[in-house]
Amino acid sequence: MTIGIVVPVHDRADQLALLLTALERQTGQDFHVVVADDGSGPDVRARVEERRAAWSGRLGYVACGPRTGVRIGRARNIGAANLPPDAGTLYFLDADTLPHAGVLAGLAKAAEEHPEQVIYGPVDWLPETPAADLAAHVAEDRLDDLRAKVPAAVPGTLPAQVDGTIVGPDIRFSLFGGLREHDPDAPLPVRPYWSQAANCAVPRGLFERLGGFDERVTGRGTPELAFGAALARAGVTCLARPDLWCLHLWHPRGADPDEPPAFDLDAAVEEFGMPAGIFLTCLGGALG
Repeated sequence: MTIGIVVPVHDRADQLALLLTALERQTGQDFHVVVADDGSGPDVRARVEERRAAWSGRLGYVACGPRTGVRIGRARNIGAANLPPDAGTLYFLDADTLPHAGVLAGLAKAAEEHPEQVIYGPVDWLPETPAADLAAHVAEDRLDDLRAKVPAAVPGTLPAQVDGTIVGPDIRFSLFGGLREHDPDAPLPVRPYWSQAANCAVPRGLFERLGGFDERVTGRGTPELAFGAALARAGVTCLARPDLWCLHLWHPRGADPDEPPAFDLDAAVEEFGMPAGIFLTCLGGALG
């Protein structure tokens, strides 16, 4: 099964380069990547162009126009629209994430066995780490060693805020935080607050039927929450796959202002058990 990977990015060329290296190290190689550039400077495109020849046509780039705020849902939609038609599973990553080497092989198998389900993998949020240390771990396929830094940086089972960015284990405590173990092959009803887009796979047909991310919703965390509400309202089920983990690279929170959605997001998600404001407080505005 061909996996279509969408990577929205804004001015994180060095972290994007690490992600591309992590993708080159994957044991499963039946995938295509589109980098959706949301108004970056020239460095992002240069990093993509310098690798394209080695990727044999599997690495694409699309410019999403000038930066006009935190419109990550729009960038993800543009990236998805530019994937080849045989990419039946959409896999969303951010430029500041690193999947371990077996993620795409495991994801392809899970998507083949469960073609109707959304698939979530955990995201562990790294502490600040020297760039040279990160590069060495990625190049040598030692992401397990990087992951071991997470519990050492944040004691306990809940993440913490460090300079505006989350550090610690996955924020979705009810899904990956140890309240109870979920059978990785047993479908669960989607809850909006599980729908962090980084490290999330969606059947392409389902994504297109739902119209993708609602581009009226802007800011950090809100497009994901709105998309999760749409999945929940459609009665979609998901798999929680702890084996498909990835790491989030630490960075200070950007300066872009959050923008209110064009409609009442609370009303869209409260029926599923958690007001939008509580979710976004837990998220801490750290995405983006």
